[in-house]
Amino acid sequence: AETDRLWRSEDIEANCNLDGRNRLGGYVLDHVPRNSSLYRLIYGNDPFRQWVSAVNAEGPMWPSDFPIEVREYGKESRGMGCHPDLQMYKVPRKDLEFAFTVDNDSRCNVSFWDAAGKLHLVQTKPNSLMMVGVNAATHCVSSTDGGTRTILKFIYVGDYRKSNEFWSYTTNECDEDNPNRQMLSDRRTLRLREAGFHAGFMLVVFTGECPVPITIRRRRDLWNSEQMLSPEDQKSPTS
Repeated sequence: AETDRLWRSEDIEANCNLDGRNRLGGYVLDHVPRNSSLYRLIYGNDPFRQWVSAVNAEGPMWPSDFPIEVREYGKESRGMGCHPDLQMYKVPRKDLEFAFTVDNDSRCNVSFWDAAGKLHLVQTKPNSLMMVGVNAATHCVSSTDGGTRTILKFIYVGDYRKSNEFWSYTTNECDEDNPNRQMLSDRRTLRLREAGFHAGFMLVVFTGECPVPITIRRRRDLWNSEQMLSPEDQKSPTS
């Protein structure tokens, strides 16, 4: 539910390094306190923090000061090439990246090589989590083959000192021509329209062969007014 809200909101800052087609998304802003905020659910989750610390076995681990990212591999995505994760913080063993799968109705797989050089193939299911060490476990993401996969990316650390690579990510500026920024804006517009349609109701009169919609009234709490759809939006349910 929270990721659905994010796609409709202004609370995602487009990641200028994504191309929008193969990977769509950006950094989750947290300038407005919300009970359902991902920062409360993930970075404010002390039982999860303790679990990460126990599994990593390198001392206490803490939420990083790097933002959470929401990312979608869409229906036309070719995935992501093979790579190890960059070291963002000073101590490699205390720098862990996570990928939480929100939903996945695609054939998208994650493949990785373990320390012994053995290749593993994983079909990540919704509500599953992958923990990846930096400079290790080279991994790849396959194409979606017509489906979609949505993930949340975030980092936990045991030492807040930064590596050199961290500073290259502190600047995230791109203009309106950036493809990911454009597609993120288009996604927001589409999701708002969908939310407005499903939250409203349709008054229909029958004139013989097919029903003709008269108006669709959008919810006041969504649009702050009882705004009627334009004639262009008023399409027959049978069309």
